[in-house]
Amino acid sequence: MNKLLLFFALFYLLLSTSAFSQNTSLPVRQKYSTGKQHKVIKNYLSKNPFEISVGYSMTNFINADFQENITPQFGYHVNLKYNKLFPFLVEASYSNSMFDVENTYFNYQTGDKMSFTTVGAGLNLVLLPSFKSFFPYVGGGYEKHFSSVGLNLLDDQSERIFSEDAAAAYYKAGFILNLSQKVFIGAEYKQTISNGKFNDYNQINASLGFRPASVNGISGKSIKEDFKDKKVLISYAYHQTDFLNSAFKNNLKNGAITKQWGSAVNLRVLAAYPVLIDIGYFASSYRADDLAGWPNDSTKIRHRGGEIAVSVPVPISTYFLPYGGLGYQYSQLYVGEPFMQEEGQTYDHIVEMATNTSSPIYKIGVMSSFNILSFYAEYKHSFLGKNPFQQLSVGVGLRW
Repeated sequence: MNKLLLFFALFYLLLSTSAFSQNTSLPVRQKYSTGKQHKVIKNYLSKNPFEISVGYSMTNFINADFQENITPQFGYHVNLKYNKLFPFLVEASYSNSMFDVENTYFNYQTGDKMSFTTVGAGLNLVLLPSFKSFFPYVGGGYEKHFSSVGLNLLDDQSERIFSEDAAAAYYKAGFILNLSQKVFIGAEYKQTISNGKFNDYNQINASLGFRPASVNGISGKSIKEDFKDKKVLISYAYHQTDFLNSAFKNNLKNGAITKQWGSAVNLRVLAAYPVLIDIGYFASSYRADDLAGWPNDSTKIRHRGGEIAVSVPVPISTYFLPYGGLGYQYSQLYVGEPFMQEEGQTYDHIVEMATNTSSPIYKIGVMSSFNILSFYAEYKHSFLGKNPFQQLSVGVGLRW
């Protein structure tokens, strides 16, 4: 209830300042009919089809035991909307919130820290599509949740590290207040549709956003021409995989598993713009030392595989090109004799094992290109697989 009151207080405050936005540089209303004004706004937004916003996020679990024992702290969120289908807004979002454990509960003890992350996508409908400065909307979507507790613990307490992931649909209501063509502020209330899980939640987000220019020199057309000239990108990247189960996190924390260098090679087809097609191979390495229940002593574990993915970029500039997409990785977690064997060292004790970790993935990233040279960084996350993981790649490549 307090969250709803806070949301409507924000709504009233921003609505009461709407006189300020009457000087906005959005298309002038004048004596347009409702249909005419809607067409003018839609035409403008079609030329600036993306909205990017960041801001403060306040998350509260609906579970009564959580409310009593866990206190929300600072959170933030990032949101990307595609508004060329106005009055429909397609969105992708990411949020992270921290919590303090105030009372011992379940596997949690007083002083523990909890991290709660959401990644989702949805569709919103603007309710007043003919009003230039104020866009109230309702919507819904689907998202994944990832919670981790105990990451601040000392090594001798690492057995209490606990993580869990879940998925749920959500509904939301919010508004966008346009301060100019390119700058806006907004707020929204979001709540999961209960699926009986302990981590159902509601959330209030307040944000500042902008619409990147897609005309006047920084356009999708100029990017398309550049990609027709430089059709492919071949790159090499630092690559690392983190599995999201509690056992992996525990073993990392207590030193039973240590990360080694990982790498990836990738072919990116640019000529298919407005989509980017990736075909690549990756390998992450870990060293296992005295791992409980493990048949090998001091050996390497490799997570390796191939990937194919398709991404859609946000057409800002070739110097700064965010993108997001979907793909599939055929991969395995493999243990066996190392590729580079030391002279005089025997490996007869190594037991060869392989676990299938293949999974669909989603990815977000950013690419920056300067003539034939390109740099990129991207984050990937599995979904629907039996062994959930996340990955980070940072690379450099040549275009031609």
